[in-house]
Amino acid sequence: MKANEEVYQLSSLDGLKRAIAQQYTVYEVTEDSSETLHWSDDGDGQSFREQTKLPLTSPKAWLFAEKELLYIFDGQRFVETLPEASPQAFWGVRACDLAAIAYTDQFFADDPYYKQRREKTFLVGVDCIIPCKNGFCSLTQSGPFVDGYCDLVIHPVENGNKPWLLRAVTEKGQEILNSLGLDKVPSGWQDNYLQAKEKATQAMLIEDNVRAGVELIVHDSVSDQTWEKIAVQCTACTGCTSVCPTCSCYVTESQPASEENASATHVRYWDSCLLEGFQKEASGHNPTAEAGQRVKRFWRHKFGERYKSEMGRWGCVGCGRCDDVCVGVIGARSLFKRVSDS
Repeated sequence: MKANEEVYQLSSLDGLKRAIAQQYTVYEVTEDSSETLHWSDDGDGQSFREQTKLPLTSPKAWLFAEKELLYIFDGQRFVETLPEASPQAFWGVRACDLAAIAYTDQFFADDPYYKQRREKTFLVGVDCIIPCKNGFCSLTQSGPFVDGYCDLVIHPVENGNKPWLLRAVTEKGQEILNSLGLDKVPSGWQDNYLQAKEKATQAMLIEDNVRAGVELIVHDSVSDQTWEKIAVQCTACTGCTSVCPTCSCYVTESQPASEENASATHVRYWDSCLLEGFQKEASGHNPTAEAGQRVKRFWRHKFGERYKSEMGRWGCVGCGRCDDVCVGVIGARSLFKRVSDS
């Protein structure tokens, strides 16, 4: 938050959520019977009070569809099939996931399918005052507090009569605030806010070997032999690339006309650079035929200076989801420690 920004106070989030729900289908983080957190459109509005866990997935799939039809060919002409996107709001998005959306917005800047959904999306960010279990967003400059890449930002206050601070980032966000008639926060809130931010950052445990591992990958100082040893544990299950909020690899496929479908179609769906055939060329040559080459390529995309210079940030936002799903125990934190000890 900036010193000259208008900040409002709320004693309850119910009115804010109702105002947003009048214009959007609201998705929020809910917990299922197995205690797994996921995005759903039937929550209670208080789900982000739990500050130590992230949902297993980010809002990525609502913007970049896992599988979608791109166009059809009816025998005479190609017809683009843009999605019929409906207004949608994501309630309580963490800083790391907002940083990931900022990243994919750049990647899909000229993609009409992505833009069709993104333009009808309203984002409500929430500051993390308690670090996530496997998160290291402060290391990737992606949190723990929201850096403005949303429409509204909610800040939980640990103590006091007013438990929430609220500010608008966009005109859409300000329109929602104007409809609520909220009281502005008196001067002096900035000091408490900055103290909370510093406290949250300091509470995030990032071991020295994690920092060292990142530096080694950034400077391409990990040997090919080390990558090959690590890759033995990769099962190519694609769990990490599926849950990663910035992974955007996809493949397209043409499906010819048939008796059931008179038109030929062209679809795209998520792909993974950790699959053996991802880079295989029509000639049969495969520049990443070895698993170690694929694992190295994946992490160099996440922590390579070339991609940081192109995209303005690293491709990893420090959410730690890959550690949660990797059956080979070579998610981010585990991998950083491994390469730093090699």
